[in-house]
Amino acid sequence: MKKGLLYRRLCLFMMMLLFSASLLAQYNNEWIDYSKSYYKFKVGETGLYRIPFTILQTNGLSNTPAEHFQLWRNGKEVAVFTSKGSGILGSTDFIEFFGQMNDGKADAIMYKKPEFQLSDKWSLQTDTAAYFLTVNASTANARVLNAQNNTASNSLAVEPYFMHRLERNFKDQINPGYASIVGIYVYSSSYDNGEGWSSRNVQPGSPLVEQYNNLAFAPEGPDASLTIAAFGNALNTRKLQVSVNGTKIVDQPMDYFSAAIQTATVQKSILGRAVDTIRIHNASPVGSDRITLGKYTLVYPRKFDFGGNGLFEFTLPGTSVGNYLEITNFRNNAVAPFLYELTEGRRYVADMTVPGKFRFALPAGGTRNFVMMDASTSAIKLVGEMTKRNFVDYAASSRQGNYLMIAHSSLSASSNGDAIQNYKNYRASNEG
Repeated sequence: MKKGLLYRRLCLFMMMLLFSASLLAQYNNEWIDYSKSYYKFKVGETGLYRIPFTILQTNGLSNTPAEHFQLWRNGKEVAVFTSKGSGILGSTDFIEFFGQMNDGKADAIMYKKPEFQLSDKWSLQTDTAAYFLTVNASTANARVLNAQNNTASNSLAVEPYFMHRLERNFKDQINPGYASIVGIYVYSSSYDNGEGWSSRNVQPGSPLVEQYNNLAFAPEGPDASLTIAAFGNALNTRKLQVSVNGTKIVDQPMDYFSAAIQTATVQKSILGRAVDTIRIHNASPVGSDRITLGKYTLVYPRKFDFGGNGLFEFTLPGTSVGNYLEITNFRNNAVAPFLYELTEGRRYVADMTVPGKFRFALPAGGTRNFVMMDASTSAIKLVGEMTKRNFVDYAASSRQGNYLMIAHSSLSASSNGDAIQNYKNYRASNEG
């Protein structure tokens, strides 16, 4: 039978602790400066975040120049916007950034093969990401800077569409993945093929049907594409069949406990209905057969209609002349929203002088990733608490040992006092 998630977490913890100096980069510890203090806080939802001055003051950081603040997530530096570009922050100042909840990208190293992970959107450990704020006065820290949005002098034609990635990552169940059948289903204790968050089990008589009533499809754009990641959950033969608005685009054998990652063209004449429907069918002769979906991704030309969302991510290809955007149907709560250009670290404030439109005049550049965010008070998420952390360098020669003990505080209580400490003392004795 599959071993518990706690066992896996302990194994992961041990792997990350028992490293040698030569393997540090593999565990993303190279970002840590053991001489510094880090201030940890949690992000459990993706959105626009601010660390107010009061929180910095509470943690003894009120006299830190704005340019010295540095932020980390999952071993990578996060670009931040500071309300004051340099010098000591005032009582109304803040640090702002695009915060992202935890995803499954860090889980990939736990799989036997990276391709066994059908979707990396959802973590099997936690949805909450740990961010670490620190002070670094020795290098130029990553920043998001205010950029000019001069729509008045724009001479470019409005962009008619962009190629949108509609990605549906399922989170209906944790699929156990590959199994050996020995009277019962037996699963590996390691992360195996097809394991992870997935859709419900799809049986031949109950296809998975997904419907969209506002794709904001742009018919003047090119054909679309659909990529689907599926896994067989029983020892039967079958075909994976996918149709879009009644037109079959995938008809792929996917027998037994196997994965299928298929990409198919979706002709643009198929899309743009009042309700667009994606249907995933398990074509197996065995009525009790099961498949499950990790995710599917539809890439299609979309108008700059953001569907009433208050946060929207998109990508624009490179251009030598720039882009002029007129975005509609974005939830902003009567406040000019921000457009973060994540690739180069720019922050644009929308021009709202034309009712119902959010206009942006963007400079030339390469392929750029954007996120548009509601900047109203009700939408901005405030960091309300930080905890000071000082990391321990277990690779230092002075901290080497013969073994590592991992225990939970609930195991400490016993009739003879602290059981964990007692065992530690025993192992340190001649007898132990």
